[in-house]
Amino acid sequence: MRNAKIRISLAYDSIFATLLKLFLFNGLLILVFYELVTGVFPNLPLFLFSLGLVTHIFIKYELERILPQATISQSPADPLDSFTKEALKATLFKNDTQAQINYLFKLTQTKFFLEKIAIDKKNIKGIAVPRANLITKALALAKKVNGKYITTTDLFSAYLLLTENETKLLFANKLKEEDIISINKWARIIFEEEEIRERKARFVGIGFAETLVWGWTPETRNYTKDLTFTSIKRKAFVEGRESEYKTLI
Repeated sequence: MRNAKIRISLAYDSIFATLLKLFLFNGLLILVFYELVTGVFPNLPLFLFSLGLVTHIFIKYELERILPQATISQSPADPLDSFTKEALKATLFKNDTQAQINYLFKLTQTKFFLEKIAIDKKNIKGIAVPRANLITKALALAKKVNGKYITTTDLFSAYLLLTENETKLLFANKLKEEDIISINKWARIIFEEEEIRERKARFVGIGFAETLVWGWTPETRNYTKDLTFTSIKRKAFVEGRESEYKTLI
């Protein structure tokens, strides 16, 4: 299930899919305005637009919500169960090492990593590394920094260290494994890839005719003030008693 979600996520965020979404979105908007101008209510365009919007929300808030299945401390049988979403994308769905590295280059945390080690990405060659070796090394590095999950910086650090015998890149820049581990830990703290945040829909305002349900009508508005939605957002209810409240404090 998790791999299927990642495949859908990658396909949905691809350049082709993005261009197609923009084309359809703009096309439907033009059709809606055209039918409104010609005096026809745009039933079909609005239906298709609503369907597309619901699909987009479903993919973004449900299918793209890919969580690790276990922490490193739980020692899962398959290390991939402890991979973050981005780390899985880089590991499972890229055909070769060069494609994996190119994907990592696009990430903000990798750019930060390269900046701190003062190495240009042009100097990093895509030397073939067996996927199993990369996963094993990334897991070992994550354990050294007491990581919760295996992240993209673990993968990038693992690649640099595994290819050092051939490239001598770290040696040429006077870097040791301890330096790579320290920067890896630094990047983890700043970019919080391990912190899985819950996505929740946030509804602002009130629904149609909702106030009528609990007695708020246009007539009562002439004689009083509705404080329900404003008061629940305030720690202290001091509407109309501001000066007394300040005196009390």
